[in-house]
This record gives sequence, structure tokens and C-alpha cells, in this order.
Amino acid sequence: MKAPILSKSSFASGLQCHKRLWIEKNDRGLVPEPSASQQAVFDQGHEVGSWSHKLFPDGILLGNELDFKIHLQASREALASRKPLFEPAFAIPGAYARADILVPVESGGWDLLEVKSSSNVWEDAPRTRIKAVYLHDIAFQLYVYRQAGLDIRKSYLVFLNRDYVRQGDIDPQQLFRREDVTRQVEALLPSIPEQVAKLSEMLQSLTVPEVVIGPHCFDPYECSLIGHCWKHVPADSVFTLTHAGADAWTWWNEGIIRVSDLPTIGGYSSKQSIQIAVERTQKPHLDAPAIKQFLEGLRYPLHFLDFETVMPAVPMFDGCRPYAQVPFQFSLHLQKSPGGELTHVEYLADVAGDPRPGFLQALQASFGPEGSIVSYNSSFETTRMHELATQFPNHAPWINQALVRFEKADLLQPFRSFVVYARDSTAAPRLRRFCLLLPI
Repeated sequence: MKAPILSKSSFASGLQCHKRLWIEKNDRGLVPEPSASQQAVFDQGHEVGSWSHKLFPDGILLGNELDFKIHLQASREALASRKPLFEPAFAIPGAYARADILVPVESGGWDLLEVKSSSNVWEDAPRTRIKAVYLHDIAFQLYVYRQAGLDIRKSYLVFLNRDYVRQGDIDPQQLFRREDVTRQVEALLPSIPEQVAKLSEMLQSLTVPEVVIGPHCFDPYECSLIGHCWKHVPADSVFTLTHAGADAWTWWNEGIIRVSDLPTIGGYSSKQSIQIAVERTQKPHLDAPAIKQFLEGLRYPLHFLDFETVMPAVPMFDGCRPYAQVPFQFSLHLQKSPGGELTHVEYLADVAGDPRPGFLQALQASFGPEGSIVSYNSSFETTRMHELATQFPNHAPWINQALVRFEKADLLQPFRSFVVYARDSTAAPRLRRFCLLLPI
């Protein structure tokens, strides 16, 4: 078997799971094509990378469209320019790395910059610890570059500044934050050669490593091979029990596979007990008084509202931060009285320009003066409206009036509180009929 070559992405795959890396290298047919949403994430990452180049206007882009050997040679030759280098590639036996940015420093050295499209690179809320996956990523690159003969002085993590608000043209210096991670990366560096050696040896095996499913399947990222490795996990497995957490793995490893197989006595929460009972009886749970109380809280005419948004990494419009939700479409169904006909109003922004002003004008014109505004997980719509009130103060008075009408009208609430619970969608028509027949 040909000796494997590790890149920073394959190194990260191997740290997460040996089986994943072996399949990615030796049995690519099992790796699914990226979904549309995954591809959008990749494309957004490329866009952020392009914006990071504007931090160094005199930089040289080497690019990955070059032939591998030509790319390596061009990168080596570009060192003499003593200019910032974008995507320079260097290789050693068994590994290669292509840093996002190399910046020249005094006495012939370089700083290594790793660019992430995330705006949150912290492991915990108080911003005290960088996520380990990012540090291992940089440590691998540092190892390769130094072994290739480069003098790397410091290592930095560059990421989107969540506090940046666009006003006018994008300011790249404000769009990004830079965190010095030299100390953390240097501490990891001694472990990299052994990890590279182990992964290289594993990849030369003729058989896929035996790795059972576990929390690593989702840490630090959800693995693309879930569909392959989890195909033996039933749809009603213990992993579906609400708020099971680590207990689910304990049950699974003890041979308890399905929710219906769980012990009768187990200190379950009220919601867990409802779910277990439904799985055992295969009959939906309905708390009729609670459903009636919810429905009585609604006020006609009802406005059934749903928003659609885009969430660009690089803010497209004034007043937006990185990854701000930008509404561009809404759907509104109006029902004037119980059992009455539904009328539909919708708005879809033109592809050109900022969609928010037109969105707000159409939404205000579509709302009646009274009645509940009903949505599923209404915190999404209400949060967007709070943001729009801040971004467009002239619309704030009617937005604030409308926000009051969302109270007690979140369709998610009966399901989140397990007032209604059904094991699968086959119960949905019966539940809808049940709700419609209840007196208001």
C-alpha cells in the first residue's frame, strides 16, 4: 500500500476517529457527498478566507489550484519575497500543510495565522479557553513547517469579530480578531510526531479499524459517516430519550437499545416518563386540559407567521454583525374566527439590495390591528423583530406592539412541555383533529 500523506484535515479526522480517517483515505465510496447546507458552509469558509487576505494587501496568493508539486515549489520560492503568503504549502515525509497565512517577521522568521470562519472559537462562555480542535490544527501545521525548515515565531488564530457592526464598506481590520495561541500550540507540539506516526501506521493496514460508536462521533464535529456507522441504531433508540445525556451511553453499553426497553424504575423526569410510556404503549400522550388552556389563550383573528432568513458570515448590509440573521421572506396565514377559512399573505424580497426595509413594510401592512401572532418556536421570530426594531427605529413602535401579541401563542410550547407527545408522525392527523374539536 502506498504510504499515506496526512494533511491538517486528515490529521483532524484521525484524532477524532481512526475508522473515519481510514475510510476517508482507503474507501472513499462510503463517504457521502456534502449536502447543500454543508456545501454552503464550505463556500462561506472560502469567502471568509478571501476576506482575510485583505488584512495584508501586498500578500501573494499561491492557491490550491496548482499541481501539488508545483504548489510546493512555488511556495518555497515565494519565501524569498518576504511578503505575506496565502496558502503556502510545505511537505515532509508522510505529511504536508498549507497554512492560511504566513506573515514575515524580523530576522527571517514567520508568523503562522490560521483563519476560521467561526465567530466563536472558545470552549466555554467566559472566553478563557480556545477550542482544542483549533489548537491541534495549528500544532500540526507548526510541526510540518518547522520540519520543512521554516522559522515559525508565533502562532495566531484569526476569526470573525462578533462585535463588528458593518457601517459602509467592510473594514477587514475590524471584521477579524487575532488571538495569540503560541503558548498553547507550543505545549501541544511534542505530541504531534507520535500522533502522526500512529495515524500513518494505521492507514497502512489492509483492514478498517474496529471502532464502536461513541460520543466521539459528534465531537468536535458530527462525523460524515454517521449514516454508515450508526445504521444498526434503531429510530427509537435510547439516544432519542429527551435529556438523556451521558445516561444514554451507559444504557447502550449495557445492552439497553430501545427507549421501550428501559427499566421501569429509573428516576426519570416527568417528560422522560411520558416518552417511555408512549414508546411502550405506542399510543400518543394528550393532556386535554392543558391543550384546552393553551388554545383558550389564543385571540382571534389568528396570524400564523413564519420567517425565512439568511445568515452570512460576512455582513452584507449596514447594521449587521457576522452571522446576523437577515429576514428576506415571510409567510402569513390569517384566520378570523374558529374554523374559518385561512387567507394567505407572503413576501419574498427581490434578490438585489437589502431585503429588510421591504420586509418590514410588507409585514406591517399584512398584520391586522389585533389578534394573536402564532408561530412555532416563536423566540426565533420575536428575536428577529427585536433586532429589526433596533436596526430600523422608525418601525420600532408597531414592532413593539406586535411583540406583545406573540405571548402565549408559541406552537412549540405544548410539544416542548410534553402536553402532546407522539412517537412518530403517524399520530399527527389524530392530534390535529383532537385540537380542532376542543371547545374554545
